[in-house]
Amino acid sequence: MGKNDFPVWRTVRIGTGLKNPSDFRVALGEKGCKVCYWGELLLDSPDFSVSETPMELDLVVVNPKKSTKVLIEGSASQTILSVYKK
Repeated sequence: MGKNDFPVWRTVRIGTGLKNPSDFRVALGEKGCKVCYWGELLLDSPDFSVSETPMELDLVVVNPKKSTKVLIEGSASQTILSVYKK
């Protein structure tokens, strides 16, 4: 499976200058967005990190019923189950 096997749902930009969870909360608030409970948990997680390198990423929707493999960039195709286990 190649990276073009899934239609792009949305393109997002990362590395936009936001440095920490507080910056994200302010930026979202300025756009009229509210951060839900789960979003707060993600922002407050010690695993939350930001990219300092600006780039665009394509987000895709993968239906596990229709596709049993997913391409992880830089590695071999893995079954969806093995990706979920990570």
